[in-house]
Amino acid sequence: LDERAICNAFEVMQLYVRAVSEGKNGSHISGIATVALADAMIDSWFFNADSKKTPPSENSEKIPEFLRAINVSPTSWEEAKYMAERILIEQVENNATDVNENAVQFVVDWVLTNKAFFSVNSMSVCYGMASETGNVAYIFPSVLNQALTKAGYSPRKTIKYMAEKGLITSTTDKNGKKVYSVIRRFGDRTCRFVEFFIGKRSEAKNPIDDIDDDDPPASADTSGYMDGFTPVSLDGDLPF
Repeated sequence: LDERAICNAFEVMQLYVRAVSEGKNGSHISGIATVALADAMIDSWFFNADSKKTPPSENSEKIPEFLRAINVSPTSWEEAKYMAERILIEQVENNATDVNENAVQFVVDWVLTNKAFFSVNSMSVCYGMASETGNVAYIFPSVLNQALTKAGYSPRKTIKYMAEKGLITSTTDKNGKKVYSVIRRFGDRTCRFVEFFIGKRSEAKNPIDDIDDDDPPASADTSGYMDGFTPVSLDGDLPF
């Protein structure tokens, strides 16, 4: 084949991918177009797609010139375009998930590094409060929004994602609108908080609970003795 014929077909596919991407995934458009064009060629050349799906003589005059130049059937071309569109959709979904997960990890790190400010008795800055176990953080909504915005994340998307994953409490009001906050007592008044179950991502544990009860104390001598006592026979003489 003439190299220019392949380049022409690539440019047509690239224009289609760019159009359906709607400005997203700009850096991947050329790669996706290359894969889709190769798919169309392989489908036609190696798997005889033209003979299986479209009789060679049928509507041959309607086949675009750029496809005739590379011997690719219209059916293979359309299926390759569909594949390119699916790749774009999956990439957008995966990228959105990655961004949301990064945002959740930011909130976890932000709460842990600022735990001194999650107290009713905080003397300076106060971001909210925490449960006794430390596995639930109650964050003032405006403070959380400000922290996410400053870090470059979308508060609305992040909070919605956290609710979908069961990381924060969400309810529905009487008008059917989603509410991502709860009312809790804070000192001598009631306030709205985002109830963040940080324990689901970073569980607070009591170090005493992590000690294996089956392990003997490090200072215990277990060679012939039991808990520091010398075993004796009931019928024998006492050692004192």
